[in-house]
This record gives sequence, structure tokens and C-alpha cells, in this order.
Amino acid sequence: MYKLILTVDYEIWGNGTGSFSELVYEPTQKMLEVCDSYNAKLTIFAEMGHYWAMKRYVNFFKNEISLFEKQLKDAVDRGHDVQMHLHPQWIDATYNKGKWNLNYNKWACSELTYNEIYELLKNGKNDLENLINQVKKDYRCIAFRAGSWCALPSKNLVKALIKNGFLIDSSVAKGRVLKSDVCNIDYTNAKSAYIPWRINPDNINLSNFDGKLMEFPIFSTRRFFPLRFFDNNIINLTKKIKNIKRDSSNGPIFYDKKKNFLSLILRKIRGDYYQNDFCTITSNILLRNLLKLKVHTEKCIPIVLISHSKNFIDLDNFDHFISSVSDFPNFNFSTFYESYNLINKNY
Repeated sequence: MYKLILTVDYEIWGNGTGSFSELVYEPTQKMLEVCDSYNAKLTIFAEMGHYWAMKRYVNFFKNEISLFEKQLKDAVDRGHDVQMHLHPQWIDATYNKGKWNLNYNKWACSELTYNEIYELLKNGKNDLENLINQVKKDYRCIAFRAGSWCALPSKNLVKALIKNGFLIDSSVAKGRVLKSDVCNIDYTNAKSAYIPWRINPDNINLSNFDGKLMEFPIFSTRRFFPLRFFDNNIINLTKKIKNIKRDSSNGPIFYDKKKNFLSLILRKIRGDYYQNDFCTITSNILLRNLLKLKVHTEKCIPIVLISHSKNFIDLDNFDHFISSVSDFPNFNFSTFYESYNLINKNY
């Protein structure tokens, strides 16, 4: 049996541009409505850095703060879940003449000192629990996702998560490689593309039988490269994504790990790993990837799918995916807390 955990990174663009209402609140409302129609559960990874920054400029962002808090409480009250997400470039952000100025030296959670990340996690967990406890008294913030998946190097982050009582990290996506002047992650050697593991305290990619923190990896799959040229659904969805309005004039520059042209082509043909993102991947491909998984009858396995509210541009694609999965006999919709309690003794 598989427990499908639908997650959405609840955030505007990483360079501080974009409308909270248009990129976060409105798309998330649409996701919640679809999920409610099929008794599915959505887990909102609330990005706390932007929230704190808005609260420092409350006179400018009173309405956005209200929408943030209202939507999270309403989602939990309807049976969904909220957990913690963090882009630390917001921590020292300033707002001037309608623009945010972010601190890109603080881009990666994994590059912060232990004391820095410990305090941020502590404050984020406390703020979410104080907010959500208003509608659900037994709510606990137990899961975390690092901004830009920056959980390597992981020693300080893992230690701080454990000290703050987190039970789950969900930042790793097997095969994901991201390199820039502000971060350097490589999940090529992650233990699994979808099965959770107890984290080695020195390296989040590795497992440790006695690990106190569990990794619920973002489900990743190898891409059959030529398919993107022949599948009209892929082509049409790709066009919609490319047409999303964004201001990329400011921010870090990310580049491919392998700069050699021939090695890049060979890797593409062989098939890169990609995250199963229900905003940017067609429903048919997502369904195919789920159906390819081996049927496990002896234990429940959580499968984490990702999305970003700012990339939600095809309501029909999402509706088709959720309605189809709801008919699968070996899949149930779940949350991190529910799945952790079910599988903890088996890992």
C-alpha cells in the first residue's frame, strides 16, 4: 500500500518578485478545492522567511499576512496539513520603493551555522504551531523542506532539526544536482528515489539504522529524453510553464554541473532524474510513474510528490491526476504525520 503525500512549496519567486495573492494564495485555493472534491489531502510547506519579512513591514503587507494565516488555518481545518519550508535569503531582507532586496549570502539552509539554523527552525516551528493550534489543538510541525532543496552539507541542518523535535526532512530528490555561487547540492547517491530512510547524521544521502530523523525523499524518476519531442501533452504543458510571468533580472545564476557538451548530451539521452511535480509534469506521466512502482503488500510506503504554487497553471491536469489516483486500489492520500506513525516501526 502506498500513502501519497501531495506537497506544495508555498512561496513567491526566490528573488523576491511576484504577488503573494497571484503566486501563492490563489493557486493554493484551487489546489485545495480539487483535493476536497476527491477527499485528497494537500500538505502546504509554508515558507516562513517571506512571512517574517512581510511582518517586519506590516503596514505594506497587512492583507498578505492575513491571507497567509487565514489560508493555512482554513486548510488544516478542512483536513489538510501544513509543515515548514524556509528560504533563508529572506532573513535580512529589506523592502524599499516596492522592491525586496534579499541576502543571497544566506541562500542555503545547509550553509548556515548551527546556531543560525537552530534558531530559525525553532522560531518557524513555534510560529506555525501557535497559528495552527488555533484551529487544531493537537497540531505539530514535524516536517521540513529546505529552500532550493539545499540540505547538503547536512550535518548542522540535521542536528538542528533533531534538537527542535522535527521527525522528517523532505528535501532530497535522488539524482538532483544544483550548483551555483550560493549552493552546491548533489543527490546522485541518495539512498532511494522514493522509499524513506533513517538519516545518517553526517550525510543526508545516507542511512543509519539508529538515525533519529527520517528522510521522506521527493519521488524522482528517470526521464526518457526523446519522449518530450513526441508527446503533445508534454509540449503543451511546457509552453504554458514557459509563459509564466517572472522577473529573472536579479538573483543567483544556476549552472549545470557538467559543462562538457558531449557529456551533457549523453546524460540527457540516458535520462536525467526529475521530480514528480504535479504542476509541471503531465498527469499521464505521473500516473505511469506511480503504476510502475512495485506493489508492496507487507508495509505502507509514503510517496512524496512536489509542486510549487507559483507554477500551478493547469487545473485540468491536476484534477485528472487526483481523480485518477483516487481510483487506484493500492494508493491512499496521506500526510507526513499520518504516514510517520504508520511506518516508523518498519524503518
